[in-house]
Amino acid sequence: MLRLLLDENMRAKSLWSAIRTAVEVSPFDIVRVGDDAGPPLGIDDAHLLDWAAAEQRILVSCDKRTLPSHLHNLLASGRRSPGVVFMTKQLVLSEMAEYLQLIATTTSAAEWADTYRFIP
Repeated sequence: MLRLLLDENMRAKSLWSAIRTAVEVSPFDIVRVGDDAGPPLGIDDAHLLDWAAAEQRILVSCDKRTLPSHLHNLLASGRRSPGVVFMTKQLVLSEMAEYLQLIATTTSAAEWADTYRFIP
């Protein structure tokens, strides 16, 4: 099972509630930036990617503006990434939770390593 990390821009209580419901149906490992088990709130993109790599967690974010360039810089420097998922804010929260559940429970770490994908 993959381990996921929700970026700070995805901390909405309603999304977290939908994710907790999905976890009850089919358990998966997910933490948020700002939670005790996650990196601190306000962490910059470069350090966030480093933290995700150290913890082997795929980063899930809506930040399509700055995060891709930081990921590119990380990979260009020869470092590795467990991967990044970019979600669109137009998705219904329950759909976001279902996508995350599917990613975590049906794909492998090798499929995500050093890549990013836009969902949907």
